[in-house]
Amino acid sequence: MMQSPAELSAIEHSLGKRVFPLLLNWNAVKGTQHEGEEPLNPQSLFFAAADYDAYTTVQTRDIFLLKRDDNGFYTGIWVDPSDPYGKAIISGNYDKALQIADARLQEYPNNPDHLFHKAYALGEIGRCAEAIETYEALLSIDPNNAPAINNIAVSLEALGQVNEAHSMYQKAAKLEPNDILIQANLAQSHLSMGNVAAHSEQVERVLSMSPRNLEDRLALHNFKHYIGISNLAAPNTQMDDEALHFALH
Repeated sequence: MMQSPAELSAIEHSLGKRVFPLLLNWNAVKGTQHEGEEPLNPQSLFFAAADYDAYTTVQTRDIFLLKRDDNGFYTGIWVDPSDPYGKAIISGNYDKALQIADARLQEYPNNPDHLFHKAYALGEIGRCAEAIETYEALLSIDPNNAPAINNIAVSLEALGQVNEAHSMYQKAAKLEPNDILIQANLAQSHLSMGNVAAHSEQVERVLSMSPRNLEDRLALHNFKHYIGISNLAAPNTQMDDEALHFALH
């Protein structure tokens, strides 16, 4: 269901920024609230999508959120819009998301997903040192978790620890040589280090990569737009007729 121009204008006005919808089928995610909780609404999805590139599928209803921070580095997370944590992330209520992750960790202290969720929420509210500690706790369980290593690097970058961040980007890139999000971050890290030649070489590598999945396609589309070589058309997701997605900028 495409939003009407009037609906988009109202959303843009309320958010104070322009949004570019490709496709949003609200029926894929509505009606998933838990008892006693406020339901999701299109406004909260547009709130999230104004800060993220995102897509969802009718098969899983999970939503993948891709975010580029002020330093130009990417993080990504899958959330379930029917889950309280997912709702909190989608609506931008990161404090609530942190509370939910903490509560779940009390019951399951070494659960990798809950550790990742806690660390992600900490990063979103600017508690980067604590986010790093939590990702490191995750790595003590799963030492080759490349997304966690990538997100440690993003937090280190936010703390101004550029050299340490670069080492972590390199480590994540070595673990996941075909992950476009991670490889794009390595390109940006070279630039932060002042190595223009390595940056240019890594950019060319990213642009030559073949997306393996929808996450890669979304990351590549955003990266191309970020460096100014792509318009705002939809990424070539090649989804079947059953799949419903949206990507807003």
